[in-house]
Amino acid sequence: MEYQYFNNTPSTIINLCKAIICRNIIYSVKDLKEFIDLVKSDSKPENIAINKLRTFKRESPEFKKIKLNQISCAILHFNYANNKMISENTKNPTGYLFFDIDNNTSEILKQQLDNNQYVAAYWKSVSNTGFGLVVRVSGITPSNYLDACKYIRRILKLPIDKKAHSIDRLTVLSYDPDAVYKPTSTIIDIDSLNLENAISNESSKNKEKSKQSLFRNTINKDKSLLGIHCDGKITIRYDNLDEVTENMEFHYNNDGIHDCGKNKVEYTNTYMPKNVKTGNRERTLGLYAKNLLFLNPDLTKELLYKIISNANMRNLLNPLDYKEVQSIVAKAYDNQSGFRSYSNKDKRFFFKDITLTPVEKSIKCLEVLNEEKRQKTQEKKNMISKIFCNWNSHKDGKITPKKVIELGNGILKKTLVYNYFKSNPNEIPDCD
Repeated sequence: MEYQYFNNTPSTIINLCKAIICRNIIYSVKDLKEFIDLVKSDSKPENIAINKLRTFKRESPEFKKIKLNQISCAILHFNYANNKMISENTKNPTGYLFFDIDNNTSEILKQQLDNNQYVAAYWKSVSNTGFGLVVRVSGITPSNYLDACKYIRRILKLPIDKKAHSIDRLTVLSYDPDAVYKPTSTIIDIDSLNLENAISNESSKNKEKSKQSLFRNTINKDKSLLGIHCDGKITIRYDNLDEVTENMEFHYNNDGIHDCGKNKVEYTNTYMPKNVKTGNRERTLGLYAKNLLFLNPDLTKELLYKIISNANMRNLLNPLDYKEVQSIVAKAYDNQSGFRSYSNKDKRFFFKDITLTPVEKSIKCLEVLNEEKRQKTQEKKNMISKIFCNWNSHKDGKITPKKVIELGNGILKKTLVYNYFKSNPNEIPDCD
């Protein structure tokens, strides 16, 4: 649920208040460049307090007093209505997102900030012991802010303070004549993160409800093969299992399980692995895009780009440049007519109760698999026992585990045979 005053129309204006303890807006700058110019300025009134603060240790009362009372502050990701910078007055996204790095001002870190394609600006913190940095974003809202911070931290691969995030997080104005502004940094599309959350990352509060009301059946709607929930909402289809099993007859046992045994159901699935290495990036994203279009032929190019961009940021160790992502999407879209169906996944077990959690399904599957394993083990033991019964000591000589393994034609394994010899000494044929 959005805040009362929130409007998702971007506005690059950055508001500043008098100090941490006084959130009334006293002035604003028109965009990030003007904010960095303010940080670099050696004539702004706040510099007197900033220079004095830097003479004290961070834990000292003097440091805290100056920081709380005497230095202007900004909120870089939203601007505010009613002249006060508090959550309920959240108005527009600025198109920026702020992150904080503590206790590190090394040259190595500075080089990382310079070379990172997503960092739009950075500067020494007010304590002069770390960095503040900003990235450009689109689609930021109060409701997706924390998720966006979490995802973008992973993309940046920088030692960011994970606790320095809240919707109305103040950034204390600093002084750094060497602050850096990068006008061509890559914009991160937060809309794609929202899409992924809506599809696959349900909150625990809604999981119980979804068990009962959001079971999806793949049905045709206006010649579209998009997945459709029973509540009428269209989502992305990530496999065609529903389509493949549409005419199957299910025979559930007393535990509500239909077991296909060796005749597993084969189907197409869109799988995007995690931590994809550099050499496999283009191929992996291209195959993911191809499978998505095969399963969702009515998917728009814009929506496909959002999904692939999200996978690029979340699943690749070193994300591709946005132009390369655009090329992958364009290639998949242009070759859509030549796609052919192929199966890359199979499924053995189906469950009568569609509300079972993955853990509950796993437990039921394990019960079946363990019983199957016990039966196979018993069959092998029976095979050993039969070999014993048919053994001719006068003709074949002394029986040994090695000979039994040879007679097992590759079915009997060494550990099973030796354990059987130890556990059943009375069955071993008498060769005296």
